[in-house]
Amino acid sequence: MPSKALIFGLSLGLVGLSAAWAGLALQACAVRAPFLPDACPGDAVTGARGELAVLDARTADLTARIAAAERELARIQCVASPPDPYGPFDRDLWQARQLGALYGCWALDSTYATRDVDTDEVITYGTWQMCFNGRGEGRQIMQGSDGSQCAGPVTAGFTAQGRLQVVEADNLACSDGGYIHRRDIACGLGGAGLQCDTLQPETGGEASLGMSKITQPL
Repeated sequence: MPSKALIFGLSLGLVGLSAAWAGLALQACAVRAPFLPDACPGDAVTGARGELAVLDARTADLTARIAAAERELARIQCVASPPDPYGPFDRDLWQARQLGALYGCWALDSTYATRDVDTDEVITYGTWQMCFNGRGEGRQIMQGSDGSQCAGPVTAGFTAQGRLQVVEADNLACSDGGYIHRRDIACGLGGAGLQCDTLQPETGGEASLGMSKITQPL
């Protein structure tokens, strides 16, 4: 009889253990006990996984759109239009002391004359032009009545008083082997363009002349 009691007790124990495991399994699904594996996730987990899947799909779609937009942008060649060198004189830029106001070419309207110190010949320069980029860097050309041409670099900048100072780095070399003494040139607004005063420090020669913007090809 003791053996039957023992067997019966073991049977009851197995039944109780099975019931306990079933209860724990239900607890894992409903209460999510921390010591049990996530064997059967609840509605919140399932919903979160569904939302994550939707977000993953949206991310993939946006990534594809960005890649397509980048390819389209790479095919577009943007070329900035350069400023018009024959545009009219921009007084607003000048008032703001912006060297871009000089961009293009300018004609100096006064007939400039020099005297050859060796032959005493007077040479007039009916054509005198200065051309500048947007940074005040430029070049001047003077055409002499004897057929010679004098050319060289010039640099422009505004003084603290708002005057434009055009600097010649050295004497202006001419094609006949001569040169024109370096000049100090200072300009302000005048008429439709600029009014300038020139001074040759070495000779003391002075002159006044106007500068007007060239607004069409010569």
